[in-house]
Formats: sequence, C-alpha cells, structure tokens
Amino acid sequence: MCFLYQSEYVDSVFAGINRDGVRLDLIAGTHHKDFPYYGDEPWDNILLSVDSRRIQQTVRVPGLVRFNPYLGTIDGTCDARLTVKGPAIFVDSHRQIDVDLQIDMTLVSLPARQEAKRYNFLDIRKIPGLRWHPFVTERAQGAVGIGKQQWLFENLTGQVEHGQQSNLRAKNFAYYYDYQALVRPSPTAYVYVCFKTHALSSGLFGRALDRYLVRYASEELTLTNGLAVQGNQYAVQSCGREDNCAVLFENQVELKLATLRRQLVATRDGESATLTGLREIYETLPRRGPLT
Repeated sequence: MCFLYQSEYVDSVFAGINRDGVRLDLIAGTHHKDFPYYGDEPWDNILLSVDSRRIQQTVRVPGLVRFNPYLGTIDGTCDARLTVKGPAIFVDSHRQIDVDLQIDMTLVSLPARQEAKRYNFLDIRKIPGLRWHPFVTERAQGAVGIGKQQWLFENLTGQVEHGQQSNLRAKNFAYYYDYQALVRPSPTAYVYVCFKTHALSSGLFGRALDRYLVRYASEELTLTNGLAVQGNQYAVQSCGREDNCAVLFENQVELKLATLRRQLVATRDGESATLTGLREIYETLPRRGPLT
C-alpha cells in the first residue's frame, strides 16, 4: 500500500561490573530505513562507558551494530550475539578509536505488545502502530576492546527490544516518544522501561491523536526474573524528559522531523542502588497546527 510505510529497529542496554571492579555501561542500536519517519536513512548508534572511557558514535551506513539471529521472528528463549565493531569517538577528546565488542547472551522473549493497536489480536504487521517486543537476558557475558585495551565481563544484565513499525506516510500521523530503559546489574538485577508516545502535530487532530497515543502506546514495566511486571516495582527515580537525573554523556541523531538526543543517564531506586541506561528526548520546533 503506497500510503503506508514499514520499518524496524533493534535496541539494547547493558550494565555490569567485572571481577576487577570495572563497570560497563552500553547502549547499542540499529535502525532501518524510514525509522522513525518516512524518508529517514538507516542509523546505528552506540554510547559506551568502560573504565572511565566514554565513547559514542552514530553512523548512517549499517554495520557498526549487529544482532544475530534476526529477532523479528523469535518467540521463546534463544541464544544471541551483539557485535559492535568499527571506529567510534572519545567524548572528551573527540579522538577516533576502534571499538571491538561482543556480547554473547541467552535472551528470554517477553510477550510482544501492540502499541497504538491493542485491538490487533491476530498480530497483523501492516496495521499502523508499533509491534514492540522486549527481551531480557537470562545470561550475558562480553569482551570489550577499545584500541589495544581489552576487558572481560562475565555477568552482564541487559534488555534487548525489537520494534516493527507501520505508519501512514502523511506527516500528520508522525509521533515522538519520551523513553527510558534503566538497568540495575547483579545481584539484584532488573530493567525498568518506561515510555510515553505523543503526536508530533498540534491542532485539533494532533491533540486527539496525542490523547490516543498516550493511552494506547505507552508502557511502564519492570523486567525481572524473566517476567514483565507492570509498573515501577523498585521505585526507580524517573529519568523522563522533565526529571532531574545525571546525564553522563549523549549524542544526537538528526532525523527528518526532529533531533533525537540519546543519553546515557544514571539514577537510583528505592534501595539507593544505582541504575544506568538510555534516555531518549525528541526536540522539535514549536508548531501551531498540522505538519505540512
């Protein structure tokens, strides 16, 4: 159907501390053509912090970030591998360095959720909306190389998600979301995921669409022990758009209709334990009516 477009992505967050006390925080994602807006080029993105080294990169040619196997058809438990390989940039010095990272994991598939199409009981992929499919790590270990230095991590905690989007090409149906995925590593390991989806346009139609998206395309989940528990089970201090949490560093992705800020952030839960992970903020120009 020429008035529809489809795209997909895989995104992930990981955290862990190795035997030498070195902490790893990783955000890695690969996004196909037309995600999230029709006409966007593909983009891969990483934010990596290990042993005081802070590295970021966004590239438009796929290949920096790879997930195997293809998660769009996985239902159940599977072995998977995340590979990050290529040049990246030190946040502090802006110097380029080669990154060679591999995480081998066992993923537990959680039920896919039909964002903005909760009526889609037959899981028809071409109905407008987002098929959001989260996975949690049952086991994850990794090797990280930055230049000539290497580290091993035997017990990582993480979340991987696959999203398949179908939407109308008309810009009035474009959306944005305020997103956070925060990881508390072992021994009390869990992931807190929260996002709210909003309409990008304003006016009467935009306000009506926004109310629909906030209600039917938003989630707040605690992913723990292979389960998705509704709500904020561990009283995580939110890192939403207006919340005051520590931004460790960020980079920006220029999209067709917005600038996306991907941030590595830190916060605490009700037990004063530290969580780190991804916050996404879309920045757009103020609009007084429908998009043109």
